Amino acid sequence: MELTSFFVKRIDGKLHFLGPVPFTAKGGGAGLSDYLFDRVEKMEGIDLLYETGARKLLLDDRGKVCGVATKSKDGMRDYTAKAVILSCGGFEANPEWRARYLGPNWDLAKVRGGQFNMGDGIRMALDIGAQPFGHWSGCHATFIEADAPQPAIREDTEKTSKRMYIFGLCVNALGERFVDEGYDSVENTYARYGQHALSQPERLVFQLFDANGYQTVIEGAIFQDYINAPYTKADTIKELADKLGIPADTMVKTVSDYNGTAGIPGGNNHWYKFTGRPEDAHTEGLALPKSSCAFALETPPYYAYAVTCGITFTYGGLKVNKRGQVLAVGDVPIQGLYASGEILGGVFYHNYAGACGQLTGAVFATIAGKNAVLDHKE
Repeated sequence: MELTSFFVKRIDGKLHFLGPVPFTAKGGGAGLSDYLFDRVEKMEGIDLLYETGARKLLLDDRGKVCGVATKSKDGMRDYTAKAVILSCGGFEANPEWRARYLGPNWDLAKVRGGQFNMGDGIRMALDIGAQPFGHWSGCHATFIEADAPQPAIREDTEKTSKRMYIFGLCVNALGERFVDEGYDSVENTYARYGQHALSQPERLVFQLFDANGYQTVIEGAIFQDYINAPYTKADTIKELADKLGIPADTMVKTVSDYNGTAGIPGGNNHWYKFTGRPEDAHTEGLALPKSSCAFALETPPYYAYAVTCGITFTYGGLKVNKRGQVLAVGDVPIQGLYASGEILGGVFYHNYAGACGQLTGAVFATIAGKNAVLDHKE
């Protein structure tokens, strides 16, 4: 599997990464899943069933999970097994559940991934007494293109993401800033900043860059997320506001106020040419600060990307023990049932650190798979 680096720069002879994820799978999530499916298809003794959805868990006379009932284009069919491992994600594709658990307007968020994560695995487990657990009102949500297609195109999921706001400014349809774009590294903020779009007018946000900021995000666009993406371009901030339909006076003042307090003046705001650390460039005296990468937007032309909220996965789910067994109320293991991945609750609360979803999936899948075999060898 090929890896690619993520915003690496040499400072004083040492390599520095803008965030905690130095490397990522080439092609993003689609590239990683393609690699894993290719490996599984080459293994012997494993059957992959496509266009087949699980509908309920089967129980024997003792209440032990002994299989799943499924539905496919060929009809209903039961599959029996000594144990079942649920690794089927959260409820991010279910607008009714999103409104119920995440709150108002979440039913209007765009879904970054597949349309099939409706919470079926969680529902099936809850139906037989599994214990709900974790941050049910929380989720991973980032900025994505405002006109990103729904349902999402799997291969374009990373391309529609727009997470390099740290090199520019975010304004709403009124031309006002509403968030500290440089509060922390991108990898520590992007998964919670998308939710801000839902509380902005028209659920719309514009990421603004000047020529140097634009060049920075293009050079760092390892997922091609800004390359060839739709944008609005202008020679002045006023012209840009007019093209976007934003009150020009407000947006001009927003950018002017920011530039007057920015840590690095215009003309020097190219990340790869900047010799300091991100936090060395911060605003001074601005009511809503920008804590890092506060480069003045003074070099034309100027660019704007229209974005909205894109939900990736939900944080609430099932409770498991250290052996990967799904627990009922009272922390009693449900015999024959294990879980791993994003169906688990209690892993993330309020925020997410980049690549931890993949790490969690790998760790708990190994634990669940190993113990499901050991517990049911007979």
